[in-house]
Amino acid sequence: MADYVSRHPVQPATDARDLSEENVNFIALESLPRAIELDDVKRATLNDITLQKAIDFTRNGDWYKMTNLKQDEADLEELTAISTVRDELTVHSDNILLRDTRIILPKALRDRAIDIAHEGHQGMARTKAFLRSKAWSPGMDGRVENRVTNCSACQLVTPERHTMEPLKMSELPGGPWENLSIDFCGPLPSGDYLFVIIDEYSRYPVVEIVKSVSAKSVIPVLDKVISAYGIPKIIKSDNGSPFQSYEFRRYAEHMGFIHRRITPRWPRAIAQAESFNKPLMKAVRSAHIEGLNWRQESYRFLRQYRATPHSSTGHTPFMLLFNRNPKTRLPVTTHRDSTPNDFQVREKDSKKKFDMRSYADKRNQAKERDISVGDSVVMKNEKRGTMQLYFSYEPKTVTDKKGSMITVDREVTRNMSQFKKINSAVNKELENRARMQENNCEEIELEMHSSKADLEDSVVKQSKTSPSVKNTSQKPAVQPLRRSQRSKQLPVNLKDFVLN
Repeated sequence: MADYVSRHPVQPATDARDLSEENVNFIALESLPRAIELDDVKRATLNDITLQKAIDFTRNGDWYKMTNLKQDEADLEELTAISTVRDELTVHSDNILLRDTRIILPKALRDRAIDIAHEGHQGMARTKAFLRSKAWSPGMDGRVENRVTNCSACQLVTPERHTMEPLKMSELPGGPWENLSIDFCGPLPSGDYLFVIIDEYSRYPVVEIVKSVSAKSVIPVLDKVISAYGIPKIIKSDNGSPFQSYEFRRYAEHMGFIHRRITPRWPRAIAQAESFNKPLMKAVRSAHIEGLNWRQESYRFLRQYRATPHSSTGHTPFMLLFNRNPKTRLPVTTHRDSTPNDFQVREKDSKKKFDMRSYADKRNQAKERDISVGDSVVMKNEKRGTMQLYFSYEPKTVTDKKGSMITVDREVTRNMSQFKKINSAVNKELENRARMQENNCEEIELEMHSSKADLEDSVVKQSKTSPSVKNTSQKPAVQPLRRSQRSKQLPVNLKDFVLN
C-alpha cells in the first residue's frame, strides 16, 4: 500500500474553485453552533447568579425571600418570571434546574440553543416547538421571534403572509370622455392586435384593430378616435413601448391631454381596460369555435355591451356618453328616456366599488404596509425558479413614495406589494454577504489568472530547456505538399505506338 502511494502521489489542486470546494464542509461546520451537553449546562448554571438563587429557593421552599433581594444579587425580573412556575420546578443532578422535564437554560446558553433549534431554517412555530420540547427560559418566545426575524436567509426565501396591498379605488371622473384607459389585447392568431379605449366615467368602449403596436401605428388610430369623440383630459396607459416613445409624448403635448402611465408591472392600476379585455376575448374565441368572422362578432359584442346597463353605474355606457339610449333589436315604448342623474350615478358607483374592494381585500388577505421613505427593503424576483430566492438578496433604500407606488434607489418603481421591509440587522448582514461574495469572486478570478500565467511560464521554460518538448503556444508550421518521385512509364499496350 505504501509503495502504491509513493508511486502515485496525490496531485495538488491547481484550480482556485477546487481549493474553495475542499473547504466548504469545514467552513459550514465551523459556522454552525456547537452542541450543548449537560456538563455545559452545569458550568453555565454555576456562573448564573439568578438561577443559583432559584435553585436555593426551590430546595428550601422560601420564595418569599425574593422580595428582600437587591438588583445586584439577581435579575429580579427574570427571577419573578421563574417564580410564577415554581410549583413545576425541580433540581436535577444538584445543579440543573428543571421545569417538569425541560431544562431551564442559563443566559450564556440561550442564544446558542435558539441557533440549534433554528437549524434547517424552520419557521417560527416549528423552531419554538422544537425548543419547547427540550428547554425553557423566561422570554424564550420573544428571543426566538427576534432570531428568526433577523435571519437573512429566511427573509429572502419566505413570502410575506399578507402579500397584497389593499385596493385603492379611483374616483369617478368629472364627466364623460374626460379620463380614458387604453391597452392592447393580443396578438390574435391572425397577427392583429385589438387596441382598446374605454371611458372611465361611462364605461363606453372603443376597439380598433391594428397590425402593429408601434407608436407610428397607434397614434393615427388614436387620433381618429379623438377626432370622433373629442380630446380627453387624461389618458392612462401601461408602460408599453409605444406609450414610452418620444413620438407619443410629442403627440400628447400637441393635443393637450395628460398622459399618465401606471405603476410598472402592476396591471391592476389600469383595471378598466384590463377587465374589459376578458369579455372581449371571450367573444373572439366564441366566434372562432363557431366558425364565424371574429371581426363581425366583435362588432356585435360592442353593440350589445354599449346598450347594456353597467353594474357600477346602473345606466348604459351609450346613455352616459350621448345622453340617449340606442335603438336595439328589442322593442321599446315611445316614451322619452330620462336624463341620468349624476349624483345617483356617483352614489351607485361608489357603493359598487366599496363592495368590490371589501370582497377583494378579504379574499387576498390584504394589509396596509408601513413602508416609508428611507426604509430598507428587498424586492421580489420577477422570475423565480426552483433554486432562486423569493426576494432579491440586494437590499434597497426607498427614495420616493406616492400612494402605493414606491421608488427604490431612484431607479426601480413598483407597487408596494412587490417589496418586503427588512430591519437594520438583516440589511447589514445582506450587505456584508454581498461584499464577501464580491471579494471572493475577485480572489478566485485573480487566483485563476495567476495559476494560468504560472502554467504558461512553466511551459515556456520547459520548451527552452528541453528541445524535444514541443511549444504548445506556437502554431505548427504549414507542411508542403508531398509529390511522388517515381519515374513515369508507358503502359504495355502502347509500346507499339509513337506518341507525339
